[in-house]
Amino acid sequence: MKFFIFYNTALVVASCFLQWIQPKIFITNIKGIETFDGKLVFGLGVIGFLAASFDLIIRTELLAWVTGLVGFIVFIVIAMLFYDYSRNEYVLGPGMYLVALGSLQLTGAYVISLFKKAGQPAADG
Repeated sequence: MKFFIFYNTALVVASCFLQWIQPKIFITNIKGIETFDGKLVFGLGVIGFLAASFDLIIRTELLAWVTGLVGFIVFIVIAMLFYDYSRNEYVLGPGMYLVALGSLQLTGAYVISLFKKAGQPAADG
């Protein structure tokens, strides 16, 4: 589970450098890191990446709540962007979808770890 969270935080960070809006007639190619929201998502992704790295090094789940919170906040930001961009009829790029996927998986992994029984060993792979 820890490696899964680690890879998803890396996915969120890396997809900020991909296209978020694809070109149309009067719209240029916009990468996520070029926008304010992309920089916010990138910063949150780096915080989640550092928390997941710390949990992997120490071999505990002390900061699992940080990655869950980061995933939830990033998902809220991306959901608002999906609504805004679709309302303006922009063509969404692959970076938007990958950020949404990574944030959903981070939030889902945290929810699953909450429901894990206390005496049950973790299935790390």
